[in-house]
Amino acid sequence: MAVSPETVKARIILQAVQFAAAAQVDSLHQLIARETDVLQLELVLRILLTYLPESTEPTLYIDLLQQLGNGNLLEPPQPSVPSVQPNNELSAEDARHQARQLHLLALAETQDLHAGCTDHLSLFLIHRARKIDTETGSVLAIQQLLEPFIDRDPYLRTWTISNILPLRRLDYEYYPPIDDPFSLEAFEKLEGRPAIDSLLSPSARAASDGSTQSARDLRGIVGPWLYGERSRKRRKTHHGRRRSSLRTSRFEEQDTVPEKEELHTGWSDVNDWILDLALRDFSAAANTIEQWDGPNDVDYDAYGDDEELDHDIHGTLAQQYAQAGLATVFVASGTSTTTFQTCHAVIRKTARLLGLHDPPALEGAQESSDSKLSRDYLDKLSEIHLLHNALLRPDNPLTFADNTSITFASLVIRSCILFQRLGHAKTCKAAAALVAFGRREEHMEELHKTLQKIPVRTRDNGSWAEVRQQILWLRDWQYEASGANINGEETLCGPFSKIKRVDVEVELLRALLRASCTSVQDILGPYLLPRTDWHYAGYTVAVHVYCTEDQHPVPDDLLETTVLSVAMSFYDGASNGNRTRGGVRKASEMYVSNSLQSLNADIRPSLAAFQSYFPASKSFSQAKALIEATHSMSFYSLTLQHGVPFQPVNIRASKDPMSLIGKILEQNPRSYTKLDDLIEIGQSLVKAGFDSTAQSEASARKQSERESPVRDQNTRLAECSRRITYMAIEASLVEKDFDTAYSYIINRLSPTVATSQPETSLTQEPADSNSEDGSSEDDISWRAAYLAGRSSTPKSETTLRRLEQRLELLSLALLLAPASHLSEMLQVWRAVESDLAAQLAREAAEEDRWDSKGDGSKRLAGSITLPGGFAPSAADTDQVANQKPRRQSRATAAAANEEAPMGLFDVARGAAQAFSKNAFPLRGAASATTSPVEGAARARPLSMGSDSGSDGKGERVRKRDLVANAVTGGLASGIGWVIGAPAPPKT
Repeated sequence: MAVSPETVKARIILQAVQFAAAAQVDSLHQLIARETDVLQLELVLRILLTYLPESTEPTLYIDLLQQLGNGNLLEPPQPSVPSVQPNNELSAEDARHQARQLHLLALAETQDLHAGCTDHLSLFLIHRARKIDTETGSVLAIQQLLEPFIDRDPYLRTWTISNILPLRRLDYEYYPPIDDPFSLEAFEKLEGRPAIDSLLSPSARAASDGSTQSARDLRGIVGPWLYGERSRKRRKTHHGRRRSSLRTSRFEEQDTVPEKEELHTGWSDVNDWILDLALRDFSAAANTIEQWDGPNDVDYDAYGDDEELDHDIHGTLAQQYAQAGLATVFVASGTSTTTFQTCHAVIRKTARLLGLHDPPALEGAQESSDSKLSRDYLDKLSEIHLLHNALLRPDNPLTFADNTSITFASLVIRSCILFQRLGHAKTCKAAAALVAFGRREEHMEELHKTLQKIPVRTRDNGSWAEVRQQILWLRDWQYEASGANINGEETLCGPFSKIKRVDVEVELLRALLRASCTSVQDILGPYLLPRTDWHYAGYTVAVHVYCTEDQHPVPDDLLETTVLSVAMSFYDGASNGNRTRGGVRKASEMYVSNSLQSLNADIRPSLAAFQSYFPASKSFSQAKALIEATHSMSFYSLTLQHGVPFQPVNIRASKDPMSLIGKILEQNPRSYTKLDDLIEIGQSLVKAGFDSTAQSEASARKQSERESPVRDQNTRLAECSRRITYMAIEASLVEKDFDTAYSYIINRLSPTVATSQPETSLTQEPADSNSEDGSSEDDISWRAAYLAGRSSTPKSETTLRRLEQRLELLSLALLLAPASHLSEMLQVWRAVESDLAAQLAREAAEEDRWDSKGDGSKRLAGSITLPGGFAPSAADTDQVANQKPRRQSRATAAAANEEAPMGLFDVARGAAQAFSKNAFPLRGAASATTSPVEGAARARPLSMGSDSGSDGKGERVRKRDLVANAVTGGLASGIGWVIGAPAPPKT
């Protein structure tokens, strides 16, 4: 019975399947060679793909595949192993049925990722590689299978390079095997940024251990994987079109992926990864950039690179990679010198990749002549350009790699190095933002912060000279030692470019002066200068730069103001007023000291500091006087309100610094005895510019309107001396030392003002006795005299001499005081006068008792007789009896005279004559306001200190009459206007 061709075909196919399933490749080869009409290429490949065990060594069927691919199938020799015998017992129907049930795998499916490949053998090899990886996971077996056919089809070559090669290196060559390696199927589906993260994750883990393999992985894993990026993009676009069959033609055109975009997309993900790595670990990112040359640096192993890209694509990829390298500089978070050196190495590598100018070396940065940058470039920048997600944009001028951006990055890095050396470290991003977007206030704030750190790090004059050059270079990035750009321009670029040159110099001078007071003593040591003079040598640089150079960086008036302000800042911060300690010492160092003459002549100019260059400076003189006053006050104990100890700044903060001397007198017992020292302190305060009198703001304003702008300093010194004397008098009275107070009034308070300006004395009625400005110029003298005159005296110390002194002081007060105070003073006068009368009565009674006791009245009465004595004669008895009435008569007459009342006219009439008879040292004050007759009367001498005296006629003058006449003499011209008497004529 003849067998139908379908049955024969079915049986041949079933026999081929049996040979394939049993891995009898040779038998299968013979069968294929005999039955070429039935077992065609696609059918054989499908049978092998479906039934050939994946564990079969590729070498067993590589020859068969090569012959099938070449179309020249040769019959192999007989197999050494018996082949499986075909089952001829199957009926024709069963054979056809089993053949239809084989379900052979297709080489190209509709949804297959490799639908674009038309070569059946290439598709078979790709599918076979998948199955081998799924069943055995042996990438080496897959490579062994694919290598003979790698050059057969470009698609197969691309697929092998982009999948098998990176998978082999990732799982076997570069890293030890792991428990969960990548599968080929999963590896093929990797796309975009997640794929980059997955491929480079092992290198990231290794970087945490200190080893960096990112460059090797980019070259050997990511580079080959991106080799197939174009085919992956095309497959994605192809499937997208099939899924979106209802799109319009316009949208279909948008699905077309240009060649440049296909390449750019994958490498852009690599650039993003590098930038993110720099954010986490800048050192690892910098090493990657230095060791890898970008997309053109890929290791394809033995497969080579047949991918030909035009020059524009290569240039674009290199530009993107260079932009990523430049962007890493602005995300670096480190501020060490090593970090900045690494940043410089990165931009140098970036410039070399693109063939740009090599950036200048970091050493000698401020002397470089090719580091100029146009302000127009900075005007193009925006704060958005520094955002992380904008650094890799092609239109970002900050990171788009060209000569301008490379120069800007280089200058920023060099600026950061200088900031780090100066102690105020900044990141490259912060420095770039300060340069491009900083306002003047921000520049000034950063300058202050930088200068505040300098004294801690700078320890000699040479360093300060270098610091000045560095700061000036940071201002314009073009500074040269010759002094170019002295005035500065708006087009300057730099971290301090918004600050004028003179302002920068002023701040430098401030910092230099502050540092000179703290660091120079560590340099010179005790072997060069005495310990107390270590600090002076620190002003050498400041004096040399700002005073002795031909071209002064700072105008003289501004230099003077700056030096004075720094000195006062030290003064205000001092806690002790002694000029050999603390802030006052630092302030005093800027002025000439008496110790300069004993030092070496070479050092003396630096010690004299700045005052020798401003000999006529009023401000310097005032500051020196203030320091001298503060130094003298430091020897006294002084506590302010709430127990706060005195500090020098309290003098400058007080509205009335002279009042502090009053507190010294209050808190230091018997300090009033050091009147000369206290007056010297007060006069120093006057020389320092403080007012010598305490007055309200309103009176000070009125006085400034009346007086000339510059008040006579001698007048103010005299007022200060009188005011401090009054304070000392007041303090002595508080401590019950009347004699000292009396001495100060008599010897210190001379009413010279009343003599020179008689119109303000009591000879005329004041214009407005109740106004603030209507008081006498000699307001202190009468107040001091009145204060001492009204002071109470303990009974134990009450003597006739003390009462006479009080009446004398009250007479002076009545002479000098304004009319509004006379009534009060007269009451005190009468009280003291009554005390004097009582004291005189007591002394008279005491005198009588002693006289009676001396006269021996008891002996005359015969009550007591002495042994051997003689009785008095009759004449002696009569003499003693007659003597007592005379004494009593004289005492009675004296008492009558004491009690005789004196009218006001009598007082005024005898005033001029009585006042001339005293020896009061202030009598010259009244001489200018009296008549010639009164002047002649003063020529007659009279002693106030004696108990009795004689007038011109030889009559005896009593003490009471002397004091009373002294008072009335002073009142003769002063109260005449009260009673309507005419004023005495003036001569």
